[in-house]
Amino acid sequence: MNRPEPTPAPRPRRHPVSVADAEQALYLDFEGLVGEVPCLLGVRFGRRGPTAQFVLDPQLVAMGEYRSPSITWSVRVVDPVELFRRLREDVLRDGLRVFAWSRREAAAMADLLADDPGLAEFWAGYVENAIPHAKAWKRRHHAAVEFPKDDRGGRHRLERYEWLLGIHRSPVHGGGLTTKRIRSVRRGLARYGSADLLTRTQKGHWTKLLVHNELDCAGLAAVVARVAEDRP
Repeated sequence: MNRPEPTPAPRPRRHPVSVADAEQALYLDFEGLVGEVPCLLGVRFGRRGPTAQFVLDPQLVAMGEYRSPSITWSVRVVDPVELFRRLREDVLRDGLRVFAWSRREAAAMADLLADDPGLAEFWAGYVENAIPHAKAWKRRHHAAVEFPKDDRGGRHRLERYEWLLGIHRSPVHGGGLTTKRIRSVRRGLARYGSADLLTRTQKGHWTKLLVHNELDCAGLAAVVARVAEDRP
């Protein structure tokens, strides 16, 4: 028997973020290769967590069973459609806002949830891009700071806003290394067939990918929370 679909939520308007919104929101961050469906999703449940990570790539299923001593949060393999159906129920039941850094997360839903177009449409319309909120906050509180363009022509990387909050990451957990790490782990699994048989370097690449993603989720939550706390 098919379950009735929840009532679709209207496309969210960009209204101010309250402290309560920020404390309870979901914070999403995908990892993947350009031109591909995302292979990993991090979800932070509320401003203070916890964060959970979901392996979405069939090529990386074996990593759902691998446990690194450095990873203290949940990492598991899921079916994306079932995951986002459950999350939709949560946000509609509890009236939660959902934030991502940029529009890419919302755009990725179309491919990731292609088997359920209605679900894809819901999420593409429901996820809010946090950058406009952060830019407005920066204009009010750090107008003298000008971000230079990066190699891809963008200025508003999450790490730059974290810096304004006094959050400083190690370069090893910054951006620009995701593609290398995903490809390394995929090659290892294709060769050895088991996460336990990966080389130390390949296991390290996986661990660093997870840490980078968790820091993205936590950083996103911290920025949105500061935006809410400093509302005029």
